[in-house]
Amino acid sequence: MMALNVAEVSRAIVDFPVLISRIQGTGSFSLSALTSFEPNKNVYLSGGLWGSSFLPAEMHTFPFQLLPNEDKSQSPVIGAELNSPCFSGEEGEALFDGAGQPALWVSQIQAQLVENAKNAVLTDEFFKTIDSLNLHVPIVISLHLADGPINKIGGLSIVNEDKLKSLTSEQLAMLNEKGFLGPLYAMLFSIFQLNGLIRKHNETEGFVKIAKLEIEIAKANSLI
Repeated sequence: MMALNVAEVSRAIVDFPVLISRIQGTGSFSLSALTSFEPNKNVYLSGGLWGSSFLPAEMHTFPFQLLPNEDKSQSPVIGAELNSPCFSGEEGEALFDGAGQPALWVSQIQAQLVENAKNAVLTDEFFKTIDSLNLHVPIVISLHLADGPINKIGGLSIVNEDKLKSLTSEQLAMLNEKGFLGPLYAMLFSIFQLNGLIRKHNETEGFVKIAKLEIEIAKANSLI
């Protein structure tokens, strides 16, 4: 699963089913684009090439991140894991210019990181809002494999369409004002992208083919 912020949902659904998942160890929610039915796999990545027109914000900024400034009154600073294979001491673009200042492209990354941080706050508000309106429901995805077995995927939720339809005009206006109504409907539409994900799965060498997929409402104790 690929983490998203709420501002990305409407663009992510061009290729991906967008679901709600729980972050292990914290119990908090995350917006996630499902990229495979196999653990640690991504059917949109082949031969080192990215196979979607959508690229999430976190992939634009990896392996950089914002870090707290030692002077708490100052803005956060940009940091990087210099042991990452993304960096080289021999080739590529320089991190700093001749004056010892961050290169223009690094400054652009920093601006994107600041925007990501703002969208992270907005995403947290999104979850608080839909939780208060009971607008998400846990599901179990059952994958019927061509050779017989059924694999089940839990720990996921989708938008509760019935609850969304039953909201008052005032509640809908509030969601629209916050910018959350569009992403909610986009997430509903994105479920149809599961068909495309099955197709990509079945075209991937080494994967057992999926004959059918079913989505069921999960019992409360089946959540991670």
